[in-house]
Amino acid sequence: MQGTLINNLYQYVRENNPDVLIELEESGGVTKYLSDKVSAVDSLLEQLTKENKPTYIIEELCMGFLTEDLKPSRYNYILGILESEFEKKYNQFIESGIVLY
Repeated sequence: MQGTLINNLYQYVRENNPDVLIELEESGGVTKYLSDKVSAVDSLLEQLTKENKPTYIIEELCMGFLTEDLKPSRYNYILGILESEFEKKYNQFIESGIVLY
């Protein structure tokens, strides 16, 4: 279950907070960040498992806890404006690799 949570958290950060992911990649701390975050829900995970909650409920509750401190990304906000207001420049950034996620 921890592996699934790590995977889900990585995908969440990648989609919703790419600025955080870029910082973690630059510092080499992606694995530690994900492991530390998931370790923080060990007691919740254990409790829900003992209560025989379905897997999807456990994942949903744990992900809610894991992502509560991840605020909406400024990166995604700016990227959305760039894409809608400056489409030509946005496409150039995509092609050149400036926009990563």
